[in-house]
Amino acid sequence: MLPLLPFAAGIIAGGLAVRWLRDEKTRAGLQKARETLHTATQSSLATIKSSTAAVKQRFASAPEQPAEQPAERSAPAAKPKAAPRKRKAPAKAANASAAAPARKAAAPRKRAAKPAKTPA
Repeated sequence: MLPLLPFAAGIIAGGLAVRWLRDEKTRAGLQKARETLHTATQSSLATIKSSTAAVKQRFASAPEQPAEQPAERSAPAAKPKAAPRKRKAPAKAANASAAAPARKAAAPRKRAAKPAKTPA
């Protein structure tokens, strides 16, 4: 019985919606909203086109490099790169590893056992 309640409510709501959409006032309101949306879309498209044209014009009129420059002046003198720094080796690194015995990896610590509770 309970699953039939939402089904019946949907049928009633659908019938009311169809009746409401057939009303002349509702149709006129929907038509007006459609026209308003259409004009807003058209004005937005016109604005986008004009801004795009302005951007294209701005980039098209960018000053270009003159083609008659001598080859000597067109390329700036390159600075020589500095040599990378050398790393300093730690003192006695080779001798310390040979002289010191190899250490074993530390074993993980074990938890101390909790004292057992004595029954009272």
